[in-house]
Amino acid sequence: MRIIIGGAGEVGFRLARVLRAEGNDVIIIEEDPDMVKRAKTLDVLLIEGNAASPETLDRAQIATADLYIAVTPSDEVNLLSSAFAATRLTKTIVRVNEFEFMTPEAKDALERLGIMNVFCSSLLSAQTLVNLIEAPSVIDARPVAGGNAFIVTMRATQRSTAAGKSLDSIKFPPEAKVLAIYEERDLIIPREDYMLVSGQRAIIMLDDIDVLPELERLFGQRSLSRVGKVVITGANDMALFIARQLEDRKDVLLMTDSPEMAEEASRLLDSAHPVLIDPMDSREMDEVGIGSADVFVAAGEDEERNIISCFQAKRLGATRTMAIIRNHDLGKMALDMGIDIVVNPRWTTISAILEYVHEVEYEAIHLIEEDAAQLLELEVASSSDVVGRPVRSVNVAGEVVIGAILRDGLGTDGTSVRKVKIARDNDLLMAGDHLIVLALREAIPRLRRVLK
Repeated sequence: MRIIIGGAGEVGFRLARVLRAEGNDVIIIEEDPDMVKRAKTLDVLLIEGNAASPETLDRAQIATADLYIAVTPSDEVNLLSSAFAATRLTKTIVRVNEFEFMTPEAKDALERLGIMNVFCSSLLSAQTLVNLIEAPSVIDARPVAGGNAFIVTMRATQRSTAAGKSLDSIKFPPEAKVLAIYEERDLIIPREDYMLVSGQRAIIMLDDIDVLPELERLFGQRSLSRVGKVVITGANDMALFIARQLEDRKDVLLMTDSPEMAEEASRLLDSAHPVLIDPMDSREMDEVGIGSADVFVAAGEDEERNIISCFQAKRLGATRTMAIIRNHDLGKMALDMGIDIVVNPRWTTISAILEYVHEVEYEAIHLIEEDAAQLLELEVASSSDVVGRPVRSVNVAGEVVIGAILRDGLGTDGTSVRKVKIARDNDLLMAGDHLIVLALREAIPRLRRVLK
């Protein structure tokens, strides 16, 4: 495909690198000198200029593009440039930051301009936090294969019965398979004899989410069979969205130091309790009972305040802490210092956009640890040499691991259904199988050739 990306910030840069590595022709439009300098390190065509300028877009030959992705820091530039691209009959994807563009009225107005695919970073992050609140023992949880399987990330605590053992000696449930390990700052695809160490995070494939309690015991996580009390901080639409999603089934307390936000929350929320306090003041937090929270969520715009308020909540007794942190290195540091879950809006947006780009090709994708590795759904072609061969013929130690096999079959009522099973080394591959694969970035081109 010929893909034009408006903006070479963190999101645009990562998208360009991944899409170019897949063999697409990628063009970046950027005017900021620092971003231009960084973008020149990529194997892409770079056009310097304002992405909202019709002249710049025509220089990029927008009319011949298969896709235009607008991810500059400005919502207005993204929308304006996409509206112009739509007049050239180019399909568009738009990243926005503000919730106001996701209302039904706003979406209808944008569709009349030809803008059909809008991704809101704040909304995607809020939805991710809501999902993680439902499974608070995991650091990350992502449905794959249409929700028939899950990827979860869990940390081995000092209480873990798995720490200090090799992976092949740990009694994992048959519905689970370890795909990768975070080893300090590196992501590795381990061999079976790899020794798991306390503090490490593991990426695990599940074909049944009900085995999560068993994994919690193995990794020494304190199981929360029921999340009752959730405390949310943040004077923004993200915090309000999370509260509205949870208030009908959780005891929700929304903390804010903004009188305007407290008033708006009182008007919009039914059973959640907005309170006007400073989330940086430990005394005030203690007085409203933060210590009894099952989950504490810091969803404010200031990521340093988010980190500090999580530390305060943890010290007061909150069981789980979650924070919105946009700076990748700061997020890693926060995890190392004891915050349980960090959600980065930039990375949730990158994954969501890549999923959409690949949906047309019946292929899902997630980024793992920046873009060092990718989680893909790939089909085994009938002409592939791996047809009739075992899974281990595709696995490459340290580079590629097949997590699950999706295969068409018959349901109990005789209708065709897609069944998913954890991939084991001796399972034979068939033409038409869809494989959920974790692969290092540099191994992906070879993997695609093998499966064709």
